[in-house]
Amino acid sequence: MGRPVSLNRCNVSEACLDIYWKKGINNISYNDVIKTSKLSKGSYYKLFVNEDDLHSETLITYSRNDDVNLMYNEINNAEDLFELLSTHKNWKFKNGMKHCYFFSAYLEKYRLGIKTRKIISNTERKYKLLLSRITKKHIEKYDLKKSDVNIDQIANFVFNGLVIINLLHRNKSSKASINSYKKSLYKFTTNITLTGMNK
Repeated sequence: MGRPVSLNRCNVSEACLDIYWKKGINNISYNDVIKTSKLSKGSYYKLFVNEDDLHSETLITYSRNDDVNLMYNEINNAEDLFELLSTHKNWKFKNGMKHCYFFSAYLEKYRLGIKTRKIISNTERKYKLLLSRITKKHIEKYDLKKSDVNIDQIANFVFNGLVIINLLHRNKSSKASINSYKKSLYKFTTNITLTGMNK
């Protein structure tokens, strides 16, 4: 990691975010994070109450990242679900990572602390509300009957699809595997939106 980071919550959480992002939020011990960041355990406990406090702070730090805001805006500006599912091709982060830290943390949420789970749940709600809004735009664009489509179910389905795409990137799956999943996702999205997902 190089030189020790400055002793404040913002800088330390940013340094730890980089570690968790690469290793996985639940795949590296608190002590190993402390060692990697070159700070003493005492310094950590002056800044963070416990590991849950640090985990939650890294998610807050991540949410302020310019690349993350760009990713969110690309999703937000999608005109329909097909365009939304294509946005992941443009997900690029300054640290060279190709997967979203939030989606990775989401997969581990039941193994994380209460404070961290609360932030993950709030972010999940934010994304699903956004996906519901885009689903409504999709319905209007393709002149579907709203009564034939369960908007919340489709939003959940697309959200889970984005999580899996992210997982494939995080696990460095082959392009063939990623493309195969994407084709299946597009096909199923077509089926459930154009033929309707009953309430």
